[in-house]
Amino acid sequence: MHQNIQYYAQRWGVVIAKEIKTLSGIVCFGKQGDVPIVLKLPKPNSDEVQQQKITRYFEGRGMIRVLDADNTAILLERLNPGRHLIELTKAGQDAEATHIFCQVVRQLHSARGSLTNFQPINQLALGFDRYIDCADKTISAATVYHAKSLFRALSASQTKPVLLHGDLHHDNILYDNAHGWVAIDPKGYVGEPAYEAGAWIRNPMQYVAQVATCEGIESRVTIMVKEMGWSRERVLEWSYAQAILSAIWAIEDNEKPDAAIEVAMVLRECLRV
Repeated sequence: MHQNIQYYAQRWGVVIAKEIKTLSGIVCFGKQGDVPIVLKLPKPNSDEVQQQKITRYFEGRGMIRVLDADNTAILLERLNPGRHLIELTKAGQDAEATHIFCQVVRQLHSARGSLTNFQPINQLALGFDRYIDCADKTISAATVYHAKSLFRALSASQTKPVLLHGDLHHDNILYDNAHGWVAIDPKGYVGEPAYEAGAWIRNPMQYVAQVATCEGIESRVTIMVKEMGWSRERVLEWSYAQAILSAIWAIEDNEKPDAAIEVAMVLRECLRV
């Protein structure tokens, strides 16, 4: 067992049953007394370091609950049974899954507090600049410049900013017997509510053939427009710009960007640009 895990197990009275190394750190499963828990120790440079502050902001509104935390580790409740929302989409119930997505978004965005300690989403546009300056040419320069321009225009015209989850896709919404559908792993950027649509629209990427159709995308967007009151055009534009940004992040992480690019090209068809 890692030394830090032993320290936190003793400090928080946790019995560890299993630990897993991930790209962002170490995740442990166990119990605090009779309560099932998840203990996360993110790497120092991981964006999960700020997760306890972000998660606590939502105060359990549509979000997993924090049991304890400091600047190095976070102790979370473990969801039971922890079924991922992706199962509904895989079963052909994507409309129902999208309704649940909207329900979780409403809960998350009902949280109120100071936004001054969280980063605005316009900072994410730096990803476009990094790609323009790098040697990789997987994505055409015209496409990157177009997505960057759209992202910046949307950022500049936002209204009613909230603390966003920022990565609200099918694997980040789980079912819990006690609390219903709740979100995990927030990124915590400040922006307009419709930004949340982007991650949902381009996922699940492992089923890109099912996702990347104008008909499927329009079906999801129609539900969002009706339930959330979001602008169809802004949802599609955010989703397109974020899909290109997602492809850039994949390239930076030495992963394949194909799925994100494919969804982006379908979104361009939906936007007729």
